Amino acid sequence: MRRKNDRGLKNAAPARLVAGAILVSAAWISTVTETVPDAANLSGVLSHVRDGDTLEVDGIAVRLRGITCDEHGPLADAATHRVRAFLGGPAACRLNGERNRDRLIGWCSAGGQDIGAMLVREGLCGRCPRYDPENTYTEIAGQVRWEGEMPAYCSP
Repeated sequence: MRRKNDRGLKNAAPARLVAGAILVSAAWISTVTETVPDAANLSGVLSHVRDGDTLEVDGIAVRLRGITCDEHGPLADAATHRVRAFLGGPAACRLNGERNRDRLIGWCSAGGQDIGAMLVREGLCGRCPRYDPENTYTEIAGQVRWEGEMPAYCSP
């Protein structure tokens, strides 16, 4: 004889699997970010490009310091495509010890060039003054007109 709440228990199994997967994922993300010191050098394979100013090296997300790229539209697509040219190759990042959400912050290079400088030089991204106090990209940005939208958070 079947009890009334047997159906509820039967349908609970997928929910338990999802909950288990979420816990495992959270533990893995926590482990990955704990293995990289905040202010350090990170090198490995450029494993993923989220957008023009966010990439992953060996699965560790890095937000490029000092630049901003459009989030949508032709410039956003072009910036993302440009960085993807380095996918699967070696990349090196100098982290500054800051974080933004799940991303470490730093300057990254691939193919022998600073990715941020390349994007600004090619007019695909702009210099974000608030997050470039070192003036890393000031000279390059002064030579190129960027047609993108400067977000409010970039104002000093």
